Amino acid sequence: MERTTHLSDYLAILRRRRRQIVRTALIVFGIAAALALLLPSMYRSTAKLLIEQQEVPPDLVPSTVTGYVSQRMRVIETRVLTPQNLVAIAQKADLYAKERAAGQDRAIANSMRKNIKIETVSANVTDPKSGAASMAAIAFNVSYDARSPEVAQKVAEELAALFINENRAVRTQKA
Repeated sequence: MERTTHLSDYLAILRRRRRQIVRTALIVFGIAAALALLLPSMYRSTAKLLIEQQEVPPDLVPSTVTGYVSQRMRVIETRVLTPQNLVAIAQKADLYAKERAAGQDRAIANSMRKNIKIETVSANVTDPKSGAASMAAIAFNVSYDARSPEVAQKVAEELAALFINENRAVRTQKA
């Protein structure tokens, strides 16, 4: 004899276990509320940098940029996130005062790298020449996490400026 379960069977189980369910929900809610109140606030500031194509037709002026966008971004990222640049940003934003006083540049750079997020923004684009659709990097986000919103914004702004300046330097060098 096969027994089928109905909705009323499940409701009966929930009624019988009501106290355990409520107790568990209150404990989980209490832990979540305690964590929200006790953990320090973290703020993220993000700068979105748009990757634009050459505006002048390639027939008139050949592009100085060759290669894939993601490859160029990695090169620029490596040049921007050097310990010297990160220590300079930390000094401008008055971060890691103890480490700066002790001259621990590597520790400052490592701490800053942990708070920096670089993400590529891709979109489905159509190639104007072939008409084929493909995914392409159209922008990238540079973010910084800090305990103060002002510090997060200042560091993200500095990082974005470094990326822009480094891209300009790379293009000038190739030209």
